[in-house]
Amino acid sequence: MTTRCRAAAAALAVLGLTTACAGPVTSSSSASRAALYGSLAELTAASSLVVAGVAGDQRTAADITPSLDFTLTAFEVEATVEPEGGSFEGRTIVVRQTGSADQPPPAGSLLEPGRAYLLFLTASGLPGELAEQYYVTGVTAGLYTARDPAALLVESGDWGTAVFDEAAVEEGDVLPDAVTAADVPTLGEPQEDYIAP
Repeated sequence: MTTRCRAAAAALAVLGLTTACAGPVTSSSSASRAALYGSLAELTAASSLVVAGVAGDQRTAADITPSLDFTLTAFEVEATVEPEGGSFEGRTIVVRQTGSADQPPPAGSLLEPGRAYLLFLTASGLPGELAEQYYVTGVTAGLYTARDPAALLVESGDWGTAVFDEAAVEEGDVLPDAVTAADVPTLGEPQEDYIAP
């Protein structure tokens, strides 16, 4: 055996031992993106519903595929931004997100109970009772976190001018870092250049 072959064999043996000693494998979850959004108008047009409110109780479900966890969050709607004239205020809707504590998604992508959000949502399209649930449009693209504490916003009722920051920046999206509910274009409204608050 040549010196070069011995060195290669030794390197492979070390690599094999290192890999074997690496410890338990943990799973994580991620969701692929079917679309990237070039503007707030595009994100709004891709959404069934845009609402502001507070994340509540959560539970984990593996109700579509046994190996994939979803976090289901009860979301108390305080203001319906789109569709205009929508009547979701005071209702609790269920927001379905990929991942859980056991299958952690990227940081900042899951709703946190007690926090206020502006959410761009897409109807789940799932069968039966699950049809009434919503996904965040673009996995994380439609997820904006309020700068002010939820309790302050609920007390003041000032959801229209509250500032919401992009919760998880996705490479490829061209979305504002911060928005107010008043900045969300209504469907059919011409797209204008956006100036962040």
